[in-house]
Amino acid sequence: MDLLIVDDEAHIRTLVRALLPQGMQLRVVGEAANGLEALEKCRRFKPHVVMTDIRMPELDGLGLAEAISNEFPLMQVIVVSGYDDFAYACSAMRWGVIGYLLKPIDENQLRDCLVKAARMLKQYDDGRSQLASAKHELHKMQDFLMTGATRSDGHAVSAVDSPVIQKVLEMIQEEYNQSISLDDIAGRLYMNSAYLSRLFKEKTGNGFMEALTDVRISRAKTLLEVQVLKVKEVAEMVGYRDVSHFISNFKQTTGVTPSEYRAALNK
Repeated sequence: MDLLIVDDEAHIRTLVRALLPQGMQLRVVGEAANGLEALEKCRRFKPHVVMTDIRMPELDGLGLAEAISNEFPLMQVIVVSGYDDFAYACSAMRWGVIGYLLKPIDENQLRDCLVKAARMLKQYDDGRSQLASAKHELHKMQDFLMTGATRSDGHAVSAVDSPVIQKVLEMIQEEYNQSISLDDIAGRLYMNSAYLSRLFKEKTGNGFMEALTDVRISRAKTLLEVQVLKVKEVAEMVGYRDVSHFISNFKQTTGVTPSEYRAALNK
């Protein structure tokens, strides 16, 4: 974290530097003797955290906190005062100040404030990352809806005339061996699952689970040709956690059990 120290007394600024906890990734990017100077340095250096005295000439710490809140809402502010005055603390909290320290500064309390600032900054960063990821996925979907689906090898998927259903079929082909559901896929496509279910049935003539089962059983047939693989292992490799469910679906689809299918291969 980049830190700006603000106090009209130079020896206090030096003391704050000395009290900064070891082991935290802190960098003091500047010092200021009053609020106006501090605000100018906030604009120049964009520190993550500003630690400021309250009683200063020209622009006091509360005025600085207000200005920072308006201009740099993500910047964390810690205020320091020699006055054990509840009114000061209340005024400081109005502007989003995350810590209020009394002089003489307690080293442990200072560390707690800085840890809190780091935690707040991480939450903001995580939130921005999640938002950026969501926007990226949305843009990908918008592009997909405009241009149609392509497989990972670059070839177009042309099973149906709906880009959305093409995408669902592609996801089934790529993720059949995982625990996937229509609700999960609908969420990733930012669609209502009931609507997607109706659209899938309309465009393919089958339900989602039917299509998924067909892919899984088709892959299972290929794997059953490998004699060293047990039926339970084949079931797990095509997405079934319950071998009896796999055997039931396999027989319903092919008319024979996996063992019977394998035995017929050897005749």
